[in-house]
Amino acid sequence: MKTKRILGIHNIDILLMCFIFLLLFLLPVIFTRVGETISWRNVFKIWQDRALIIPIFLLNHWLLVPKLMLRKKYKAYIGLVTAIIIASSVFYYFHDEPNTIKQREAAERSFRPRPDGPPKPVSQPPASVPPYVNLLMFSLLIVAVDTGLSLTKSWHQNEED
Repeated sequence: MKTKRILGIHNIDILLMCFIFLLLFLLPVIFTRVGETISWRNVFKIWQDRALIIPIFLLNHWLLVPKLMLRKKYKAYIGLVTAIIIASSVFYYFHDEPNTIKQREAAERSFRPRPDGPPKPVSQPPASVPPYVNLLMFSLLIVAVDTGLSLTKSWHQNEED
């Protein structure tokens, strides 16, 4: 019976979470191409943003789910998960905002009027989702998937016993 657990549902959650994290870190490499080359500066920035999800996942998986959710302390679990995700998003907002301000100032400098006429228009990329909102959304997604997998694994183990 023990080998069935090791080969069966026990490793499915770990494999699925590894696959999700692989996608989170691989997709920027695929989708940040400029022509034939990869925009590594953008990829590293996205990886930096996404790396903040890993401690949230580990905290949820190894501490909050076993100590609170599986012991049916739902209010405490939801409160702590919400507080952790919001706190990390707020922290990241204040950490990243100076960089965003510098980028805006650089864009404004490139839009200075020419002496012989109107300002030269600068091609602006479409507005994207701010990094702190990305962190918030991906954190919620990872926590929800991990919690669902952990609850399914626990339910399956209880059914086997």
